[in-house]
Amino acid sequence: YNSINRIRCGRKIVNPQLNNVRKKHPEEFKTAIKSLQIINEKFAVEMPIDEAGFLAVFFSMDFIGGNTKVQVIVIAHGTSTATSMAETANRLLGIGSAAYGIDASLDESPQSVFKRLKGHLERRPAKAGLLLLIDMGSLMNFAPAVQKELGINTKAIPLVSTLHVIEAARKASLGYSLEYIYNQTLSIRDITAEEFHSTPSKSRLARMFIISICTTGEGSAALIKNILDSQLNYHGSMCETIALKLTDIESINERLNTISKIGRIICIISSFNVDFPAAHYSLSEIIEGGSLTQIQKTVDSECTLESIGNTFSTMLKNADGEKLLSAVRGTVGCIETGSGLTLALDVKIGLFCHMGCMVDRLLSNSGINEFPDRENYIKDKSDLLNVIRESCAILERSFNILIPEDEICYISTFFTYENCVH
Repeated sequence: YNSINRIRCGRKIVNPQLNNVRKKHPEEFKTAIKSLQIINEKFAVEMPIDEAGFLAVFFSMDFIGGNTKVQVIVIAHGTSTATSMAETANRLLGIGSAAYGIDASLDESPQSVFKRLKGHLERRPAKAGLLLLIDMGSLMNFAPAVQKELGINTKAIPLVSTLHVIEAARKASLGYSLEYIYNQTLSIRDITAEEFHSTPSKSRLARMFIISICTTGEGSAALIKNILDSQLNYHGSMCETIALKLTDIESINERLNTISKIGRIICIISSFNVDFPAAHYSLSEIIEGGSLTQIQKTVDSECTLESIGNTFSTMLKNADGEKLLSAVRGTVGCIETGSGLTLALDVKIGLFCHMGCMVDRLLSNSGINEFPDRENYIKDKSDLLNVIRESCAILERSFNILIPEDEICYISTFFTYENCVH
């Protein structure tokens, strides 16, 4: 809920552990990618790929429990105010004890409440830190008192709501630091205010295009555009269908090349043969509806891959994220075309992250991992490796690097039968 609200308010969510989560929980990550697509469709939002990392950790069960995570304790006045908020958060998150509630009756002294808090912390030490979510009054003084008497790094947030508890418990369960959880939970107040008072942001420019071509640009091309506009989910304004007039082949190729510099052309719909590296569909395939499902899948996949851009920026130290993502996408596309193998979406995301980190390491002259039994592997996979070497020239030219044979071999391991679409 909070993540969806953040996206609607134009706030970015960054998961610095995305690549590590993908490696540690590959099946959960695959499920998370599919879940994001459902969320995007049902709630008309564009969830960043970072959120797949958060979901993947939730889908795995080995992150629950232990004393190595920040403790979240709710303290509020009333017979069951704090415990009810904590229980609600725990049930919504599906976690037994992500948040703990301490109810303070109106006639109970602060000293008595603090004694109960201290007793809880002595039984269950908060080794990674403590976040107190307080409703009001002198209870805010508990944070410095806990820090002084128990030596626990403690922060407190006043005027707590159930949304604060859910957000704090969620972040704590994922193993984030106290400082990060504190800042993210504080932002809840800003988000809820923006829901009512924010002004709409400017529409994003389309980053991918479907091209419809006819002799006038107003006949069948316009008809196809109207069909696609009414039938496809463009994910906001990330995708756009353009109707073009065909005067001659040279002029249409020039137009396509110009458009491809602005964004990615994902398919072309026309009765004419156009020599351009994109999927082609005939007018009848669109009018009869047979290809709409495939085009929608392509749009969904492309939108998901586009969302990796922000993540790249947080993962890299030595390369421009947007430039690197574009180069990696081009490289992987060349490998798929040359090998005749098409990676599944979740595997492709994993390969993007892998290659991005690889380029970043090479730019910093960091060491590389040797590929086991490399010489025999090269003999066995020579055809695929040749395609990868040729395709990686894009990355080598763009970033002035030389990709070692070990890395070429590691890239090839993504292109297994199980990882590809058949």
